[in-house]
Amino acid sequence: MSAQIDQLIDQLAFGKGKPPTGPCLGLYLSPEMVYIAETKPGKGGSVSVEHLVRIPIPPDGKAAGGTMTMSTDFLADPLKVGGLIRQSMSQTRWNSKNVVVTLSHHLGLLRYFPMPVMERRFLSSSVPIEAKKYIPIPFDALAHDFQAATMPPDAAGKARLGVLIAVTQNKNLANISALLTSLGLTLIGLEVAPCS
Repeated sequence: MSAQIDQLIDQLAFGKGKPPTGPCLGLYLSPEMVYIAETKPGKGGSVSVEHLVRIPIPPDGKAAGGTMTMSTDFLADPLKVGGLIRQSMSQTRWNSKNVVVTLSHHLGLLRYFPMPVMERRFLSSSVPIEAKKYIPIPFDALAHDFQAATMPPDAAGKARLGVLIAVTQNKNLANISALLTSLGLTLIGLEVAPCS
């Protein structure tokens, strides 16, 4: 079961295709801190970290207000955040423009839950309805993606699906896109930190 969950997480992060095979950047976004790393494939399928930069976000860089759950204030000014990142990136030579963005628990939620088995064609409408039980934010303001896999039957013998869903506020996607455009980076994956 653990391998199946790992596969679902990989699919949410990289899609159903294969992960990038060359150097790649990772950008972790949080209201307090931004991390940018560059990795490259090593021998035998390993990955080595070439660079890792920690960029503190000063208090005056954050807009007032917001809550700790799905706060978007931090990304409201992508040019300002981009300036902080660009300044730090200019001090190192980076070998890739491709980036996977990871959202902290402040910017997105990741939830796993069981639900009754149904045909795949009904999942896109059924999963958001079921997810409302586990996510305390109106779904019309959220962008989401999910993966579903068959689980062992429950105690009563009923077939179940295990669903892994990631959500973020819609406006985060526009702000992240503007941020990456200002940095000249290409988004190849978006994921939510699993500790949400």
